[in-house]
Amino acid sequence: RLRNNFKEVPAFFINAGPSLDRALPLLTAYAPRALFFASDTALPALMEQGIEPDFVLTVDPQERSFDHFREYTHAHSILLFTPTAAREVVRHYRGKKMVVLQKEHSLTKQFEEELGYKGTTTAGSSVSCMGLDILLQMGCNPIVFIGTDYAFPGGKAYSSHIAATKKWPHQVSRLNTLESMHRDVLEDHKVISATDKFGREVLTHQTLYLYLKQIETIVAQHSTVRFYSFMSQGASIEGVESLVLCEELDALLQGPMKPTLCIDDDSLDEELK
Repeated sequence: RLRNNFKEVPAFFINAGPSLDRALPLLTAYAPRALFFASDTALPALMEQGIEPDFVLTVDPQERSFDHFREYTHAHSILLFTPTAAREVVRHYRGKKMVVLQKEHSLTKQFEEELGYKGTTTAGSSVSCMGLDILLQMGCNPIVFIGTDYAFPGGKAYSSHIAATKKWPHQVSRLNTLESMHRDVLEDHKVISATDKFGREVLTHQTLYLYLKQIETIVAQHSTVRFYSFMSQGASIEGVESLVLCEELDALLQGPMKPTLCIDDDSLDEELK
């Protein structure tokens, strides 16, 4: 029952790219004014900053996905998960949970036969594409991308505040530097080039570039929604305006405080504070 429950409510879509490090200290002030929607990878960074996102989305089946939740299983964020998400995440998370069904997926028909139609997402398996589709179905506008780089600016693969990279300083040696760890992530894939907002070349890889193009397709299909990225250092996203100043965000968030979401007995209601 999320569809259109946040019509015209501003949303921050927070991912774990390198530029999250720059934006993270500035986000707390905006929590009452925008919906905070996070990928699972970004959850530890937000929680350490004292920010509980309204929603967190997890889709990957790998066991390491639980690392993002290990210290935060009692968070108050609403967990959105696909049927193929890591079972340890769904089993141990104590907050509210809602399943996300993908249109045409083999498991969707089974769930709908048992539970009735619950709505579906038409996006692919990427957490960023699926998250954006969910925000659009919720009616959010504008949507601001945070930590969504689709590239390796400065040779960095991820934010330094996520579960994986927080372990890296303990693994540093003379032959294994933080720079080389980031470089190893990049070299695991076929490296290609993209351009940033200034037209400069930035390195990315084929999978990230595919996700970037899928995001651009989704953006192009929603001409009435305003899309922005805040403090991005990565690849330019066509149709998404770049913001670098808090004053620019302030100008976007002039409306009332965001609505509060309440889930009770599997029903979803919207009430205004």
